[in-house]
Formats: sequence, C-alpha cells, structure tokens
Amino acid sequence: MKRCALAAGILLLLSCGQVLAPKPPAGPASAREALGIDRDQLSMEAKGVDLRLFDTHPTNGDTRKPTLWVHADLCSLEEQNIWSFQKAHAVIYGRDPNDAEITLEAGSGRFQEAKMAYLKDGVKVHVGKMDLDLADFEWINDERVGRTDNPITVASKDLNLTASSMRLYPDKRQIQMTNASGMMRIERER
Repeated sequence: MKRCALAAGILLLLSCGQVLAPKPPAGPASAREALGIDRDQLSMEAKGVDLRLFDTHPTNGDTRKPTLWVHADLCSLEEQNIWSFQKAHAVIYGRDPNDAEITLEAGSGRFQEAKMAYLKDGVKVHVGKMDLDLADFEWINDERVGRTDNPITVASKDLNLTASSMRLYPDKRQIQMTNASGMMRIERER
C-alpha cells in the first residue's frame, strides 16, 4: 500500500511538473532580438537635435552660457556621452556677447558632452567677412579653442590665403595659422 501511494505521489508530481513548466516563447522576447541586434550594438537615433557645450568657468550666480551650439539633422548616441551627427550647423560664442558669432557648417562629426565637438566632411567656417574651408575642425571646450592640423583656405574680398593648420581663439578674436601663404590687399587711407 505504501508503494502504491508513493508511486501515485511520484506520478502526480511528474504530471504537475509538466503542466507547470514554462513554455518556450513562440518568438523573440524583444524587437532587438527579433532584428538580431546585440545589446552592445543598440544605439539611439534622433532627428533635429541641438547639442551644447557650456563655459566651465565660475559664473558668480549668472546663467551659464554656451560656448558652442550644434544643430544636427540626424544624431545618434554611439556610447555614453558621445554622439555622432550628420548635416550640422554650429555656432561658437565668445565671452563678449557683443562679438559676432562664428558659424560653421559640416557634413558630419562627433560630440562629447562637456568636452569637445569634432566636425568633418566639408567644414565651412564664417568669421566676420572671412570664409574658411577646412577638412575638419575640433572645438576643445575647456581651452576655448578651435583647431585643425589639416590644410585650410581663407577667403574674403581682400584676402586669399592657404595654411597648413589653424588655431581659433574666439575670446581674443584671433586666428593663428602656420605656413600661411597667399595674397592680401591693403589699401591706404587718403
């Protein structure tokens, strides 16, 4: 009798185990799995994004002002705090609000929050009446300097220069170029 009760108990447990066992999912548990995307490959994309870098100096209670603003048509988060973007318009602001803005256009680039912005693919910079064509341009936020170590051309009504590299200091309203050559028209005052 004890053997029958034990055998009946084992059969009951086995049958319950089969009924209570979880069923395998019919399909992937998420859209990510359905597309075969690894979690590390997952990135976030957005259209019409504004990215800003801010002055890191103490403000004495004033509102913190941006040093650089980038508006990108398409932007994606590649890794923590690093964005890549396409078709960008950017503005560099000097400390003096009366200074004219320095504007940039670029085909693509990268942006690291609180650190830097890197623009490439047909970079056009407009400083006053000067137009600069660059292969790339990097804004280092803590140093408040823009730079490229690739060839540039500078053009305006009275100026046509080429150089092998450049540093842009918006707070000083200064551009430093290395190995510069070209033509500059200087008129005398009468």
